[in-house]
Amino acid sequence: MVDINLQNIECQSIFKNKDLLKWAIGKKCLREGFQTRTSRSTKSRYEVVCVSKNCSWLLKAKGIKNSSRLFQVNKFVDVHTCFSTILQPNNRRANKYFLGEYLVDVLAEDYSTVYRGKDIINDMNAQLNINISYHQAWRAKQYALLLLRGTKEDSFTKLPTYFHNLVKHNPGTVTHIQTYGDDRFEFLYVALGCSILGHGFFQKLRDCISNMEELTIISDRSPSIATSVANIFPHTHHGICGVHLYFNVVGRYRKSKTVKGIFLVACRAYTVDVFDAAMELMKRQKNRTKCEVKKGAQNVIVDFQQMTCTSRHWQLDGIPCGHVIRALTVNNYQDYSKFALNAYYTETLTKTYEESVNPLPKPSEWEIPDNLMIFKTPIMDKRQPGSPRNTDRIPSQGEGPIRKECSTCGQEGHTRKNCSGRASGSGAHRTRISTTETTFNIGASANCSQTYDADFDIKQS
Repeated sequence: MVDINLQNIECQSIFKNKDLLKWAIGKKCLREGFQTRTSRSTKSRYEVVCVSKNCSWLLKAKGIKNSSRLFQVNKFVDVHTCFSTILQPNNRRANKYFLGEYLVDVLAEDYSTVYRGKDIINDMNAQLNINISYHQAWRAKQYALLLLRGTKEDSFTKLPTYFHNLVKHNPGTVTHIQTYGDDRFEFLYVALGCSILGHGFFQKLRDCISNMEELTIISDRSPSIATSVANIFPHTHHGICGVHLYFNVVGRYRKSKTVKGIFLVACRAYTVDVFDAAMELMKRQKNRTKCEVKKGAQNVIVDFQQMTCTSRHWQLDGIPCGHVIRALTVNNYQDYSKFALNAYYTETLTKTYEESVNPLPKPSEWEIPDNLMIFKTPIMDKRQPGSPRNTDRIPSQGEGPIRKECSTCGQEGHTRKNCSGRASGSGAHRTRISTTETTFNIGASANCSQTYDADFDIKQS
């Protein structure tokens, strides 16, 4: 609901300029439900009367001498002798500028509020007793948003100050503004400190120990750590922690003591020959981790070493498909979650968002340094007159146009609405045949893909 709190105009009231005086009169008209007309307007005087003839309401103001723009109300008769108290539904003051002022407070309370045009119309009618159209409500809302957010040019101007305070309240954050030509904005780059925490750790580590020769870094198989080590310590040997790998083996081959034992032998090998021999044994065990799942004429191979299934459901979804679950059930596996991607675990999701982003204070409280970057805003052309250009998707290279086909007669070049064969009914029989064939094909395809509900034949290989 719009909250209307306006200051009353009184005799001897002083305004900074004539525009603010006119603004106050317009708000009073909207609040009290009457209209005015200007009887005199010069650089030093402004007089308005009630729109109804022979009404006593009037306001006279003049510029104060020896001042640049100040205006003072020297006569104000705030009494109506007409029937202006009978509210007129369409008020000439109900434009986007005055209505937008009322909407600012509502939109500023909660940016997530969906303030529809219908709600604005109802609020204006309830509080001001005026009727406005949907377009008036829409324009008032757009003007209110402009007052809150500013123009696009203002937003670009505030970017350097915003980046400075973003780095101040979020240590480790990296920002960059790229310009071209005559220092005109081209693009920007932002990386929050919490998002590059791992990379920032290795950056600080290099500052402490420098790029030492024969340095070895041991970690788990995290891709972000591997990328950071490769970029910051390019000449360093990056090894994988054997303990982490061992627990991965335990999780994947829980029932196989042989695989776990061979892995420990490989980890503790002091010579290349012992290591190669252990790895050869691992390869032999790898061939025993494949299962063949049969259902009728369909055969799929489930490889637990590579975590693949020839149906490709496991690889693409990251969750064990029906073939994998059936093979695990035959092998007395109870916990199927071990064969899902780590991205599906609650711990992974929690760890992804464990770092926080610190909010910035109000813009009025931002720190403004003296050496801020100055650049020109990008060229933003105004919308050209006429109908807007076609916004359909641009076809990719080698993609042909989509040909329209009539669903009645099956011919190309027209649609069902303008088909000449509709009246004769010649296309009705074709439609029924086409529908029957399509239904049969879809049903057959669905019948073939539903292989998980039937019994499986498992063959170990």
